[in-house]
Amino acid sequence: MLREELLRSKNDEIARCLLSRKRKLSELYFATVGFAGATENPSADSLYHQKEQAFLDANDLSK
Repeated sequence: MLREELLRSKNDEIARCLLSRKRKLSELYFATVGFAGATENPSADSLYHQKEQAFLDANDLSK
């Protein structure tokens, strides 16, 4: 029982770390690639999010 609880706790910690990393990578991507008005135009918004997702996928530790 204790072992299962510890394992679940560690898995939750890993999941939180991965979410935090993804959020920080999104912030980094915006700081380096983003520009004023990047998300105002629907076509620019779509392209921006596609490129951001490609960046996040390339840096995904869970894959």
